[in-house]
Amino acid sequence: MFNETQQPDDRDSTGREEQPSRLKSWPRKRWITLSLLGLVIGAVIIVFYVTRGASKNVSDSIGKTRAAQSVGNEVRLYIKGRDTIMVAADEKTLDQLITAISARNGELEALIQSGRVLTVPNGTRARIVEKGYGKTKVRIIEGDKILSEGWVPELWVW
Repeated sequence: MFNETQQPDDRDSTGREEQPSRLKSWPRKRWITLSLLGLVIGAVIIVFYVTRGASKNVSDSIGKTRAAQSVGNEVRLYIKGRDTIMVAADEKTLDQLITAISARNGELEALIQSGRVLTVPNGTRARIVEKGYGKTKVRIIEGDKILSEGWVPELWVW
């Protein structure tokens, strides 16, 4: 199957002209490229929806959402279904407050009576003074406890 110049013929055994190997692999490369592009786009869409869902904070029936929790920001102290929020005078008292809430043994009332825990109406406005791990120091900016400072669990800050 050599022609006059002793060059290999460009025809295969069936008589059809063979395409160079780079042309044969083009459809396969195109299919792989499009498949990978589809996977990347799909992954981006999934990540977008997952992070979008995670960044939306749970809201209650009246539409309250968690506020940006940076020092200096105005927030509300809020617990769904409660009339009042308890604010501890210091970090140690906050630990005792959490223990007393869990124990339900009268220690909570003793903390309130001692003045180390004050109560404010649910939804009271406050300003973040300091952030700790899982806890936030706030300054009350409305109501009869205005300008009082204390610590609350981070989850109570909206």
